[in-house]
Amino acid sequence: MKIIEDLKQLNMTFLNGSGVALGNFDGLHKGHISLLRRHLEACHKKGLAAGVFTFSNHPAHVLLKGRPFSLIMSNDEKIALLGASGLDFLILQAFDEAFREISANDFIMNILVHTLNAKHITVGQNFRFGKQGLGTVEMLEKAGAAHGFSVTVVPLYEAKSKVVSSTAIRKLVQIGDMSGAQTMLGRPYTVTGVVKLGKQLGSKIGFPTLNILPESWRLLPKFGVYMTKTTIGDHTYKSITNVGINPTVGDPSPRIETHLLDFSGDLYGQIITVSFLGKIRSEKKFESVQALQTQIAIDVKKARDYFALIQNCTGK
Repeated sequence: MKIIEDLKQLNMTFLNGSGVALGNFDGLHKGHISLLRRHLEACHKKGLAAGVFTFSNHPAHVLLKGRPFSLIMSNDEKIALLGASGLDFLILQAFDEAFREISANDFIMNILVHTLNAKHITVGQNFRFGKQGLGTVEMLEKAGAAHGFSVTVVPLYEAKSKVVSSTAIRKLVQIGDMSGAQTMLGRPYTVTGVVKLGKQLGSKIGFPTLNILPESWRLLPKFGVYMTKTTIGDHTYKSITNVGINPTVGDPSPRIETHLLDFSGDLYGQIITVSFLGKIRSEKKFESVQALQTQIAIDVKKARDYFALIQNCTGK
């Protein structure tokens, strides 16, 4: 998959035309995957190079003028998943004040028609684009009839009778409903980071942890303790994970602390991915480190019971 970060330096030619899916694609949830499948099918039938036009930064970071806005995944994570989908190219356009001022018509003519020679466009039914979001699906369809490109409009995707969206997933993660988030994502919600040296309190009380300091933009589950699986290289381990500020010892900023149930060793500097499966309890301040130690032992037992039940039911 060719990654294009600057349309002015585009060195791909689309003599036979291109097919372009448009959207933010934060999280690459089930709705996005359904849209991409429809897009790839259409492009293959028409013999077009299949690509996605999205942004290197979420438009909300500009439109909300600095107000906090959390993302479900990083660009690297998005690129990895999109690359595995079979796309030919990915455009990561910077959404800045200049791009914000591009009218819907100019976006169609200057980017889709003249730059990308688009012959097919795929969008979700609620897609909006251009300055002030004035561009609509109907506008795309009329432009397509005039300039020779077809448009596939993909209906909103539902999972368990609920519309799947990045906004809905954010809300589920923020309240700690990891099962609900997984239903919409089609996979567990994950956080990836580099293991940092912590206070080593976990090791002192018999439950060593791998500590991640998440990026400020990263969407975090509601503070608490979760059943998780942690992937390190080619290996995945059963684990429990605390998300929060650890009020018993007073950490200054949110962190992710993961205890692997059946592992011992030094992993500082390693990249790990924590997959959140379900919540055990909310974050709590304990009267003493000993009380915290007792509670962690209870948490570990609950996690082991959970994993044993899953293994009995699925054989995995």
